[in-house]
Parts: sequence; C-alpha cells; structure tokens
Amino acid sequence: MMAAVFLQGSAPVWLLLHAVVGFAVVGAVTHLAVHAVALARSTAPGNRGARIFGVVLPALFLVAFAAGLLLYPDWRVQVRGAVLDVRAPAASALFELKEHLAALALPLVLGAAVLARRPDAREVRWMAAPFAVLGATLVWVVALLGLFITAVRAVGGLP
Repeated sequence: MMAAVFLQGSAPVWLLLHAVVGFAVVGAVTHLAVHAVALARSTAPGNRGARIFGVVLPALFLVAFAAGLLLYPDWRVQVRGAVLDVRAPAASALFELKEHLAALALPLVLGAAVLARRPDAREVRWMAAPFAVLGATLVWVVALLGLFITAVRAVGGLP
C-alpha cells in the first residue's frame, strides 16, 4: 500500500496544467527571444512584442512552476520512487537534470523579460537578446526532457 500524499489523486490535473502551460512558456520565450534579437539589432525606439511577452512570460512561468510544485509530491511517490528509481534510473536522473536546467533558465528568462520591457534604454536593450536566447534554449530542453520523462511513466498512468 502506498503512503498518503498531499493532494493525492489530483496529480493528473496538475500534470496536464503543468504540460499545457509549460508549452505556452516555450512559445512565449521563443517569441520573446525573436523580439529581443530584433530589438537588439534595431535602432527603433521600441518593440511592442518584446514588451507584451516580457509581461506574459513571467506569469506563465509562475503558473507552470506552481502546477509542478502541486504535482511533485504525488509524482515523487507514485512515479519516481515506485517506478523510475527502480526500473528506469536514467529517466530519474534526467528529471533531476530537467529541474536544474529549469532553475538555470528562470533567472535568464525573467532577466530577459525585465530588460525587454525597457526597450528605450539603449544601454540595456542589447542584454535582453542573449538572456532570452539562452533562456529559450534551456526552456526548450526542459520541455523536451519533461515530455520524454512523462512518456516513460506519467503520474496517474497505468501501472
């Protein structure tokens, strides 16, 4: 018998929210990177897309992070402890890598979002592009690793 877990049984809902919003983060950070590069190369005073995604992206990242936190206790017991650590330790290690890369992406993405909202400040506008591009690259890797790990064994899935 498995131990009782915080929010037990609701994990599939949090997984779906985490995945959907996570892929929205991928789209938003990709758009921000494109707009930030355009902004860095331009002498125009501003970039509306950079400002929009500079606001939307942090909100999406926060929702994805919160859904992941609510999902984690059930996933830790049902999937990682019961299945991945025993039958697929490589997938378990990939999860840890995914989480570390997400932690590295967070300050880059937030930094790019803040800088992109200040497109008129010439001395900082060039910094948004490398932050956004590196952050987008990490977010893409995180999303693909998450998709792979979920394909190995999803929380609430069949045994």
